[in-house]
Formats: sequence, structure tokens, C-alpha cells
Amino acid sequence: PGIDVWGLTLGQTRQTLQQELQRYVRGTPQVAVTLRDVQSKHVWLLGRFQAPGVYNMAAPTTLLEAIASAGGSQSFAGQRQISEGGPLGEDLADLNKSFIVRDNKMLPVDFERLLDKGDLSQNIYLQPDDFIYFAPSYAKEVYVLGAVVQQKPVQYVRGMTLMQAIAGA
Repeated sequence: PGIDVWGLTLGQTRQTLQQELQRYVRGTPQVAVTLRDVQSKHVWLLGRFQAPGVYNMAAPTTLLEAIASAGGSQSFAGQRQISEGGPLGEDLADLNKSFIVRDNKMLPVDFERLLDKGDLSQNIYLQPDDFIYFAPSYAKEVYVLGAVVQQKPVQYVRGMTLMQAIAGA
């Protein structure tokens, strides 16, 4: 069934494995233990990421590095059914409503300043068990009717022009 080595040092783990192997091997078994990955420190990236999930922190990690690990924010370009509406590349995450929680407290990080304006003062170092959430931007729609390829609703985004709406249909 295996041997539980949780919380042991590498030396203690080697010694424990040698003791257990002596039950099955003649002589003193030679065991080498190498640490390949640290998986006890995690950050949570949930919501409108390309690949949301729980990510390991093997080294000090910045917010931008974690966002990049999750593929960045979800956009229409990353969706399979682009024909459902919306300009290509438009984010499906509302950066103004997104947040980070550490020790049950929200951190004052402005994702829009970090990601849209390149303000690196918002690029904080993460700590184990930080929770990063990209809130969904709920669709507002405009209806494109008339002499277009397909009459349908198109997702409205801030600053959208008439030509972009028509191109979406």
C-alpha cells in the first residue's frame, strides 16, 4: 500500500524506506531519495481563466506569473464557438470585479491597472493558499437586424462601435 512519508525530511524518508525494504531484501538496501517537486504550496486561480485550477508554487511567484500559468483571462478568441457573438479577443473576465483573497481578506489589487495599463506596482508576490478569482463579465447585448449575414444579438463591450457590432453579425 505504500509508506507515508508526509512531513519527513529527505534523510528521514531514506531511512524509513531502507528499514521497510530490509523486510524484503537481504542485506542493507541502498536507497537514494531526490526531491523533484514541491507540491505542498498552492495558489487557486478560478473563474474566467483559460485554464482555471489549483497551481503549485515551487518558488516565489508573482501575480502575473500565476495568471500566465493559467493561460491568462478567458476571451472570445479562446472559445470554440466564436460565432456566438462578441469581438475576437474581448475578455470574458470583468477585471473591475475580480479579486484576490489572502487569509480571508481581500487584497487591494487593481487587475485593470496591472493587465491593461501595465502598472507593475500591482504585481504582488503570492503566498500559499492565495485565492485569485476572475469574475465573469455578464453579457450585454445589442441586436443587429437588417441586411447582415446573420441577424442576431452581439455581445456589447465598452467602447464598441457600430461597425464592430455589424462585423459581429
